[in-house]
Amino acid sequence: MIYSIPILVPANTPINKPVEVQVEINEEVITLIRVRFPPGPSCMVRTALFYGQSQIFPQPPGTYIVGDDETVEWHEYFVLPSVPCKLTIRACSPGTNYEHMIFWYIVALPWEVATWWASIQNFISILAKVMRVKVEE
Repeated sequence: MIYSIPILVPANTPINKPVEVQVEINEEVITLIRVRFPPGPSCMVRTALFYGQSQIFPQPPGTYIVGDDETVEWHEYFVLPSVPCKLTIRACSPGTNYEHMIFWYIVALPWEVATWWASIQNFISILAKVMRVKVEE
């Protein structure tokens, strides 16, 4: 399942009062995260994903994902603590003069599918190393 979460971050949103958007994930494993920053925020919009008060992404806690006219993406294998699981995306923009829209995409799969897919990806990665072939993810 792909969860698409647009977040409108008002101008000069302080770190201690971020915009918060909840998303309920109905699968057991997060397998991909993608955060899209359209042109404009000049790396001044900061965002992170939380479970309760615990920061999940990025790590270490207290850091943020930032960008400008780019997409930040990575593969993951994060088993959620419950199903359904409520996560909170927080975003702030201290020092900005304009509102900005950012987009989170979360891909989550049932445990059985995610485990199978992770095994296949690991096998392909090992095979590529043995054959000295670069594999794009």
